[in-house]
Amino acid sequence: MLDFGKNAKMLAKEMQPCGDETQKADQCPMQLILAIVQDRDADAILSVLTAHGQQLTRLRSTGGFLQQGSTSLLIGLDDSLVAPTLAIIRHESRRRLMFIPVLVGGSDPTSGPADQIEVEIGGAAIFVLPVEQFAQW
Repeated sequence: MLDFGKNAKMLAKEMQPCGDETQKADQCPMQLILAIVQDRDADAILSVLTAHGQQLTRLRSTGGFLQQGSTSLLIGLDDSLVAPTLAIIRHESRRRLMFIPVLVGGSDPTSGPADQIEVEIGGAAIFVLPVEQFAQW
């Protein structure tokens, strides 16, 4: 597990943009991280990333087996920043156990009392994609 108190200076240094404004795009390759995280983890992830100067876009979404609230984060960044950003997301994303009701005897709620089953939720689904072109107006 990362200790960001000790590593804050190192992360801040690593989270600086690649090159300067005169550097060509092919000398500073970019990646797009699409991170789908549980809503209850999103604020902590956003807080740490923005504290280190990372810009991102947050999209609220719902999906999966349990139709739980989730957040999709779109993070465009220099190649050199992918590893520290993924480390932050991994550190702040939690897997949890949740109990959900299961109806005994079918889908009719009058057919019997509800039992509960334990389901693991949370964590993060991460996609890292190469960016061919980036423009900001």
